Parts: sequence; C-alpha cells; structure tokens
Amino acid sequence: MKLEYSHKARNELDHLPEAIADRIQDKMDWFAEQQNPLDFAKPLVGIQEKIYRFRIGDYRAICTIQSGVISILFVLAVKHRSQAYD
Repeated sequence: MKLEYSHKARNELDHLPEAIADRIQDKMDWFAEQQNPLDFAKPLVGIQEKIYRFRIGDYRAICTIQSGVISILFVLAVKHRSQAYD
C-alpha cells in the first residue's frame, strides 16, 4: 500500500523532535507494508467518512483510505494523544 502525507501532517511531523518523527514514520511505513493495515487501526466513531487512527506510542496518526479501494493510506494528521481528538 502506498503511504502519502498531507501537507498538514508533514508540517506536524517537522515540528516534532526528530526521534519521535522518525519513529512515527517508521511505524506508518510498517503499517503500510502489512497485508491489511486497517487490522492495526481503529475507526473514529461519529464521523460519516471512513477515518481511522493508528496508535504510535503517545501519538495518533489520523488516516483515511482514498478512492474506495485500500490502495493509498493518506495521513491526515499526527498529534499527541491529548490533542488527537479535538
């Protein structure tokens, strides 16, 4: 599966300490390499779109699948868990 970062997600990663940003990117790469990445995600409740969150330590990557086919994993945001659901 292809992994793409939105401008906002890339900007958020750039503002994190390098070690944390690297850990998040490595883990998202690992998720994208799995046969079904959504096995490791939880759907967000109360949202009409299919939006999922991946847990990476204290951080959450909020993602969606594009084109109705699980072919592109698009990271919408990367936030600390205390701010991920605001």
